[in-house]
Amino acid sequence: MRIGYGTYGMQNEDVFTALPRLKRIGYEAIEFTASEGWPTAPSRIGKDDRRRLASLIEELEFPPPIIMGGVQPCATGPQREETLEQLRAFCELTADLNFSERPGVMTSTLGGKLPAWDDGKERIRVAWWSWRTSLRITT
Repeated sequence: MRIGYGTYGMQNEDVFTALPRLKRIGYEAIEFTASEGWPTAPSRIGKDDRRRLASLIEELEFPPPIIMGGVQPCATGPQREETLEQLRAFCELTADLNFSERPGVMTSTLGGKLPAWDDGKERIRVAWWSWRTSLRITT
């Protein structure tokens, strides 16, 4: 088992200076919050910084990070396409920060108003298949 730290409480911290500190404290894994407003949101961290961050994570001997993104895979109507685009962005970030041969890990709550399970599970399945197809990620 590893003890990890989630960066939800570090919205105003520079991730590049926080990671070495977390390693010195003794944490062994990292979960980045990728919601808007956090320094690790897909819209705030470009390709060069993603490569730099992945290198730092590997240098500090953390495993590839888990990405926590608050998406609503059960969204409908006009919000549905925006949700799927947000999900794709979180998955791209997960893939960009993954330096191992194993699939990256992204977590999310279901969020928003939830439909009945039979209807909701199909929306969730379609959302997840949508990102897997667009990124060509296999498990």
